[in-house]
Amino acid sequence: MPMELIDSHVHVWDPVSGYPWLTGPLRRRYRLDDLRRCVEPDTSVSLIVVEAGRGDAAESSDLLALAATDPSIAGVVGTANLQCHGAGHRLEWLITGPHGRYLVGLRERLGGRLLANIGGAVAGQLAEHGLALEVNCSPQQFAQVGRLVELLGPDVPVVLDHLAGPPDAPHRIDALERWSGGLMDLAALPSVYVKLSGILTQLTGPSSWRSDLVRQAVDILGPGRTMIGSDWPVCVTGGSWATAIDSVRAALTDYAPPDIQRVLAGTARHVFRIADR
Repeated sequence: MPMELIDSHVHVWDPVSGYPWLTGPLRRRYRLDDLRRCVEPDTSVSLIVVEAGRGDAAESSDLLALAATDPSIAGVVGTANLQCHGAGHRLEWLITGPHGRYLVGLRERLGGRLLANIGGAVAGQLAEHGLALEVNCSPQQFAQVGRLVELLGPDVPVVLDHLAGPPDAPHRIDALERWSGGLMDLAALPSVYVKLSGILTQLTGPSSWRSDLVRQAVDILGPGRTMIGSDWPVCVTGGSWATAIDSVRAALTDYAPPDIQRVLAGTARHVFRIADR
């Protein structure tokens, strides 16, 4: 029987609506129908759709409306610009909207303004509604991640995108040690999780190097705190959806089947409370 698969990091977009950062082959419309054409017919996959920086407040509500019409979407990680004034009202608007039940988390920009706004009522809203907080970060920001965890408390999962920013090439030994050492420190915080995403585009080394980084992340945090993510369609600039997924799977072959299943689906199901929705 094939293992369950939850792809924890998928985007959809149309450049006509915004997304000023898009360039090259990414600057075109990508829909979930495009992704489905990349998936083998006998493969069943559930999706966590993540905001992609469209540049306006309505992107999250549009993704939630899409989730209401597409059963392959297990949840939406939107954004409420929590680093800006009025964050609590924007978050409440998303939660109480017609499709708010599909909201499983928020992705926000890590920095001093987020840390200044995230405590108190906003942290309480996230905990009350079972929402995770997701950030992009580098090892230089791991201290801010620790502060974020402290402000949010133990009931709000903090998810670090794209392997938490390891060095992009194997010769950067000092950077690798900073990444792995910092990740070990964060592993002491039980609410910290890492997405095994961005494998094809964030890392320029050989496939063996990518596999080694995946295994290091899994070994440091454990299978129950790491989750697979394709970063589609960004991954098409370095391969394909299948290549992104298979790159992570290939790194896990020596793990026990229950641990592999945690990485492929169990962790995402737990963090984003998919069974509860």
